[in-house]
Amino acid sequence: MVSSKVLKRRIKLDSESISSLSSKVKRLSAKDKLLFNRFYSLSERDSFMKIPKSMIPWVKSQFGSVNAVTNQKIIDVRNKFTFEAAAFNELRSMRPSVKQPFDDKDIRIESGDNFSKPEQFTPIDEFGRLKGKYSTTCANVAKYDAFHSLIIFKEHNPLKFTEAELKDHLDTADKWFSTVNKKNRTYCYPFLMWNCLWRSAASIIHGHMQMLMTEGQHYPKLEMLNQVKEFYKEKYEGDYFEDLIKIHEVLGLTKKYKDFTIVVYLTPVKEKEILIFSNDKNKLNKNRTIGSYSWVLNKVLSSLLKLGVNSFNMACYIPPIGKEKNNAQWKGFPLLFRITDRGNLASKTTDIGGMELYAGLNIIESDPFKLIKDF
Repeated sequence: MVSSKVLKRRIKLDSESISSLSSKVKRLSAKDKLLFNRFYSLSERDSFMKIPKSMIPWVKSQFGSVNAVTNQKIIDVRNKFTFEAAAFNELRSMRPSVKQPFDDKDIRIESGDNFSKPEQFTPIDEFGRLKGKYSTTCANVAKYDAFHSLIIFKEHNPLKFTEAELKDHLDTADKWFSTVNKKNRTYCYPFLMWNCLWRSAASIIHGHMQMLMTEGQHYPKLEMLNQVKEFYKEKYEGDYFEDLIKIHEVLGLTKKYKDFTIVVYLTPVKEKEILIFSNDKNKLNKNRTIGSYSWVLNKVLSSLLKLGVNSFNMACYIPPIGKEKNNAQWKGFPLLFRITDRGNLASKTTDIGGMELYAGLNIIESDPFKLIKDF
């Protein structure tokens, strides 16, 4: 028989985990419940298996009990508008792992790469280099688009940064986007990303971000998201992003920092995905610059590093710049940062498999309700 103290502890733990999402939704007000169901489909599926006696010692050592394995609950959450989807199984996050201090030996070994002397060993954009206090730009040798360049950090180690350095990098990106648009106004769709270390697909260890500009239409995910925004506005006479933030807020998955709101996303692209929004809607497309996010970006990244994250992808979704006539369709599209953990640098397995690539269902180990407590 389970004691009342243990039972209360289980209930408390359950109320703070993804496995309790269904009960959390049931406790919402009628208005908030309607909003959740407008955005998401939620399924809970029980799975059962038998464990042979010969496996019992191993199962107990790995997962604590046989019952934890023989009776599993899978939480399936899907965004009805974007078709982003995530499957959570608490058992996956319960798997024991050996946590070792991160050894930056590999980072230090590569400290003499071409990015250490960018003016000598990196190509130059046709309009020259842009320089900040802590960074300089260069053209990417193998481009994704006609305008594709890098912001090379003065600091070699990408995991060592300050708010001032981040602001400098972001301000440099802003200048680069403006320079490209002035050179060719049809290139008005900017994209900024940071692949930090090799798990995130960075081919060079030295700290750097990447900037791209395209023409005709925005990059596909941004274009899709803007169409969702427009569809939502027409059908519900509301703001997609405001309501997305609201449903996360009523579930306890947001934190406000000064002028910003961070969201621990219910349908993350991968582990520990964080979204960063500005609270001031009037500044989304006017006075709010990329560099103005440096304070909150530094706070979020520093918190992730404390959690053991040492390789991540960061992207900044930026509405079109300049005066192209179709830019009016993007009114109300926010400046949005997305950050996701890419796993242990020492791991020999990738974090993305067939389910993510071909089924479109992201298999997630981190628990959003536990992650939000670390911010």
